[in-house]
Amino acid sequence: MLGASEAWERLCGVRSEADAEAAGLVADADGRRRWPHASPGAALLAERYLSLCLAGPRFTFAQLGQSLDGFIASRTGDADYVTGEEDREHLHRLRALADAVVVGSGTAAADDPRLTVRACAGTNPVRVVLDPHRRVPPGLRVFQDGEAPTLWVVGAGDGEHGRHGGHGRHGGP
Repeated sequence: MLGASEAWERLCGVRSEADAEAAGLVADADGRRRWPHASPGAALLAERYLSLCLAGPRFTFAQLGQSLDGFIASRTGDADYVTGEEDREHLHRLRALADAVVVGSGTAAADDPRLTVRACAGTNPVRVVLDPHRRVPPGLRVFQDGEAPTLWVVGAGDGEHGRHGGHGRHGGP
């Protein structure tokens, strides 16, 4: 029986129908791909994430955590643990399937996020920080930790990128 952990590792390698077939996923009568002998956890992973794996390179998705009162941070402004453990694992699975994860300058400066895959197996996406006025401090983890490549996109005429605008790569291989 295929367990959830092995199923996830197989899903991380799926980017085409041929990859899905090579991962052991077979189409059933309704056209959905499933593993023939999968645990309930493995079946749930395929149901939840296979369509994202097969979506192609021009597919964009968004994820945010929301508190019960409808905000994306607590009343004190803390956004670290607005959601529960299952939601954080889902977020990390989305990151593992993404080529890049994008945050704005406000989120980067306020939260100093790592934007890496930690709650499951998977490759870290490129981290992109959109900073049109170059207000993000260069000491943030995304620029210093080396855990994943980081693209810092700043506006034209700001800082060292001067009149050309531009970007810089920080950290990672």
